[in-house]
Amino acid sequence: MEIVSLESGRATWLFPTEEFSPLGGSDEMAIIRAIADRYKFKTYPEKPNREEVVKSGLKFQTGVFEFEGKRSGIAEFGYYSDGLVALSNTTEHSSTFLEDVMDFAIRNFDFRRPRSEIQKVLISIVTVEFEKSIAHILAQQAALLSLVRDYLNAPQKTTHDVEVMRLDLALDDSTAASNARPKLIIEARGTVPLGRKRYYSNAAVHTNAHIQMLAKIEALMSP
Repeated sequence: MEIVSLESGRATWLFPTEEFSPLGGSDEMAIIRAIADRYKFKTYPEKPNREEVVKSGLKFQTGVFEFEGKRSGIAEFGYYSDGLVALSNTTEHSSTFLEDVMDFAIRNFDFRRPRSEIQKVLISIVTVEFEKSIAHILAQQAALLSLVRDYLNAPQKTTHDVEVMRLDLALDDSTAASNARPKLIIEARGTVPLGRKRYYSNAAVHTNAHIQMLAKIEALMSP
């Protein structure tokens, strides 16, 4: 397996931020400017309106953060009434950034550790090329592939093989809406010939774990 790109890693920390903000009030613009300066954000709220903040949160874009001795880009940071969100190239970068910005706010502006448990939601997206097509995962379902191939070829009287374009798996959690269940999606890149075996993969796990999982999935394709 070859990693083509680490597309993005989003870390969302869900908790009531009213438990995080200073009890005695705060100088919002001083905090915003301090965060923008520390992480070199090119875009940040310059004239936040209380109603807009409650409705849409505070959003910072295009910053940098040092991670394991290297500078990492932070594409987006959001502060909302129900939590914090960071977007970078990996979930590890995003999660470490959120830890750092929370510590920075607590040390310098009297923010507090949240009393509620923080629910951490991860989404990592990578692009990889496999040695084989993901159709090999269905190697034991030759009858199914043959049946579908025959029906799809019949209208145009063609003889093409069947390719698996998308694998979509989710945890069977009946308490959550279908779009909120942790998922793995592996989908063929539409802009690249199928013969390249290049896939976009989206998973609700850390980026490093995502890559490990894809390597093990590729191993399942071997005879």
